[in-house]
Amino acid sequence: MASEQLSINNPILSTEKPSESKQVEIRALLALLILANLDLLLGNAPATKLVFHPQSIIDGDWWRVISWPFVHVSRYHLLIDGAAFIMLYHGLREESRRSRVFFILSVAAGSLLLPIFISPQISQLGLCGLSGPAHGLMAISSLEFLHGKEKKTGGLLLALLLLKTGWEVLSGNVFLHQLHLGDIGQPIVSTHAGGVLAGLTCYYVHFLSKKTLFRRRDIQKQKGQTKS
Repeated sequence: MASEQLSINNPILSTEKPSESKQVEIRALLALLILANLDLLLGNAPATKLVFHPQSIIDGDWWRVISWPFVHVSRYHLLIDGAAFIMLYHGLREESRRSRVFFILSVAAGSLLLPIFISPQISQLGLCGLSGPAHGLMAISSLEFLHGKEKKTGGLLLALLLLKTGWEVLSGNVFLHQLHLGDIGQPIVSTHAGGVLAGLTCYYVHFLSKKTLFRRRDIQKQKGQTKS
């Protein structure tokens, strides 16, 4: 009974069926993952022409700005990143499709922009994978906890997430990197921090804009009642 209650209250662990619109989005994300990694799935070779490289963008490969999160260096990398991202997306409580798409675009942008600004190795290694955006979705889920009934859980998750990403940036290493069971390439750790920062920022932008909208509606409603 306790485990069932936890599953219901926890959006990350929830087994409830997602809304029809979210199901469509999840199928679309899965399709993009499969298409971007066809070479990897069929021939065990990553799609290097879809990986983000600054010089390649300068040379005209603009599509890499969009494709990089979906590409992975190994099947193991695809499995852990893809599963984490889809699970976290499934767990989002936000009901608006537009807002969920805004979240995805924001965490993907943050996961790319921070490494561009602070990680010189991106020019040599490139960047791919959903781990940064997944960290961003985890930040958003933590804030959804904090603004819901599970404030302690949300606070704990957010604190652990900030500690993890902060340690990674300071040390230059992925947390528990040595425990991975397969190839995850040479991670650029600032992509995790970029995802988290973007997740926090876009959530509060969305939260404040929503709050402002509700306030305006209340004012208009009060004015209408006064006139009547």
